[in-house]
Amino acid sequence: MLLRLRDGQDTYLALNPGIGASGFARTRLVQTARTPAWLIHGETISEWRPHGFTEQAGSLCLYGPDLNAVTLEEALQIPDEKQVLGYLVRVSNALRTAAAAAAEAGLELPRVTTFGVLLVEDGGVLLLPKPILDGICELLPRQQTLEMVERYNHPDLTGEAALVFSLAALTYAAVTGKPPYAGDTIEELRERMRDRPPTEPLVARPDLRPELADRLLDALSPERERRLQGRPPQLPALADWPRLIEESRSAGAGAGAPDPDTDPERTRLLRGAEKRERRYERRYRRSGYLRRNSMRLVISTIVVLVLGGLAANILYQQLQPRSISGYAPHEVVRAFYESINTLDHETMSEAVVDGAGRQEIQQVMRLFVGSRVRLAMEQREGFTDAQDWRDAGMPPIEPGEMLFGIAELEITPLELESGVSEEEERRFVARFERWYTADTGEDPGDAPEQDEGRPAEIEGYRHEDRVYLRRDGNDWVIYRIEERATEPIDASELRP
Repeated sequence: MLLRLRDGQDTYLALNPGIGASGFARTRLVQTARTPAWLIHGETISEWRPHGFTEQAGSLCLYGPDLNAVTLEEALQIPDEKQVLGYLVRVSNALRTAAAAAAEAGLELPRVTTFGVLLVEDGGVLLLPKPILDGICELLPRQQTLEMVERYNHPDLTGEAALVFSLAALTYAAVTGKPPYAGDTIEELRERMRDRPPTEPLVARPDLRPELADRLLDALSPERERRLQGRPPQLPALADWPRLIEESRSAGAGAGAPDPDTDPERTRLLRGAEKRERRYERRYRRSGYLRRNSMRLVISTIVVLVLGGLAANILYQQLQPRSISGYAPHEVVRAFYESINTLDHETMSEAVVDGAGRQEIQQVMRLFVGSRVRLAMEQREGFTDAQDWRDAGMPPIEPGEMLFGIAELEITPLELESGVSEEEERRFVARFERWYTADTGEDPGDAPEQDEGRPAEIEGYRHEDRVYLRRDGNDWVIYRIEERATEPIDASELRP
């Protein structure tokens, strides 16, 4: 991930996090490129000021004054456990110093990312600043975000508690060879962090020192589980981690642990850990299934009841004119996109042919059925229209409510190639914002209910679609939709 660039006699250190050098990425990051990083030696903090971003082999690289260093991501791959733990001692000391300085200055430290922490050859630790890290994280491919960011950060913790969790997750990975939480998607990973303890350290590594295993569980288990297990209600203090990791490095993470094959007490501990692990996983999977499918189970029952009535209406509906009959081409495009917010999947379906927009329509259909079921059961839809929310100044979304839809729709006509008649085809660019509560993900119809005690997190993206229309009989219809660009939005920057 680290490169050394030369410009004549000058040499620079460059970090390549794996971001494509698109025009949007360059524009988004250049605004933060000169934010100074903290270079920490013991209790002393100095600045490492980047020169900016440069393109190398199709990727955007952050570059600045030359240093001999490795990223934390590279350090975690070293097979020598003591060396890795030695690096983590330095990282924990640096985070302790940075946290104290940030608190005094009223600053917010960034999340711990394995590409944003550099271990310098002279014993220092370089911490990239929050604006640069946030900008890079928004543009990272999803899999890299999962591996280098999300695996070591709890979605709900902030401040010192977040740093303690990250250090515990890094230490867990160093001594067991794998991160504490599995998960193939960011959503699944976050769900596990919130709902269950990690895979027990003694299960992941049977020869681990019991003291170290206990401290890792203290730091990584959800508060509810810590109470059930009789563990301390508070996380271990950030100041304790340099000493804890150093003790594990000096003695060896497995040093002093009894042989599980000959020591009865050790055998009892292992069996207890394995039993708890199986119980946690069963409970997690059971509760996760119900959480993800409770709405679907209700919907399935309703669908069975209404299928008979639907069948009788199919022939009748096919004989009726389209709801967009007589619309001009740009009006058809607008009707399709604005129907997303009104959950009018019927109009969306009538505006397209040849499977165009199928995924969008299916998503709206699932949300429509879910909203009707919720209205019947709770006398409320729990649904906030994205454009109404945008017009209202983007207020916080109440727990239990769901934000969904598009806003700020703009439709621009495109010129046709020579030889293509406007009586045969029309093309448009549709630009809009898509908003949803983070817990709903990209498929709100399959989403679990939000935790009523946890504020809704909001995610937004700018989209640009290319829309193709042709005549079908006397009507203009959409026969193809191409998604050309997607750009994350920071809601806090748009709020008045």
